[in-house]
Amino acid sequence: MCELAWPVFVQERHRLETAAIRGYQRELAFRAWHRRYLDAIDGWWAGPPPYGYQVHLHHVTDDEGRTRVLRRLVPDEDCARVVPVIFRWHLDGHGPSAIAARLAAEPGLYPPPRGWTAKVVRGLLTNPAYLGYVVHGRTRHGVLQPPRHWTWSLDQAHPALVGPAQFWDTYYRLHPGHRTRPAEAGPQRPGVVSIGHGAVHHDGRPH
Repeated sequence: MCELAWPVFVQERHRLETAAIRGYQRELAFRAWHRRYLDAIDGWWAGPPPYGYQVHLHHVTDDEGRTRVLRRLVPDEDCARVVPVIFRWHLDGHGPSAIAARLAAEPGLYPPPRGWTAKVVRGLLTNPAYLGYVVHGRTRHGVLQPPRHWTWSLDQAHPALVGPAQFWDTYYRLHPGHRTRPAEAGPQRPGVVSIGHGAVHHDGRPH
């Protein structure tokens, strides 16, 4: 039995249409990524708020008259006080599992996000949002990136719940392989934005 084949011109048209659709999809994906990138630099939050914060909505109109609803983080009075306690316990030598058990034992004193687990505590202890900045690009294709590859908002976007020393001491205890060599220390500092292979400070000076 003979197999029927599409005429060559039909196959070519199908190939071109498929390539055009894929190119359009890539363009849409890039535009969405670029929009999130610019929003992060401006300090707007995307996604669920970290434990200790809630979101406040802002209606922002651009130069072309289009209005977008953007979000800033603001402290959650009931939970914000718990965050520095968790960092202090970890710096005192307690691991995420021990901290989770201690928090879960007193839910009235330490309101749980959904439930205290070692994974939840570890995620909290390594989230740079607690420094008061919005950070973009912490993962790439699902792989956690070292701080020198992160993009930081140009200014503090919301109140910090812990200090830099607390955060970085904790972060590098949990991710020792991400410790940055002195010559590469720039992009890990809050307020510095990675651009290509370099960085700029708040005033635009190249790092």
